[in-house]
Amino acid sequence: MIKKSILNELGEDIYVQALEIFLRNAEKDFNLLNLYIETKDYSNAKLLSHKLIGSCEAVGIKKLPVLLREADENLVKRYVRKENLDDINQLFIEFKKYLKSNYELEIES
Repeated sequence: MIKKSILNELGEDIYVQALEIFLRNAEKDFNLLNLYIETKDYSNAKLLSHKLIGSCEAVGIKKLPVLLREADENLVKRYVRKENLDDINQLFIEFKKYLKSNYELEIES
């Protein structure tokens, strides 16, 4: 789920800090992306999907950027398949579970 080379390069302490920052921001951003798509605000959804792709790649996440790029391509056509959005949301939920179990990280409410 996470590129091991990123963890090796940064060291676990700095990596965990980067993940905490990512997780805090990503939770809000994924919720906002869903809202933009539901309300057909495709221009803001596209801007946010670009941000999320970069953020995911910055912390070494592999699968989410692939799905986000597919959604991003569809946003140009002003359309996103519900299945694509569902896959993105499900993968983000799985990623949060992974972080909780492997790094004891979770989003503070």
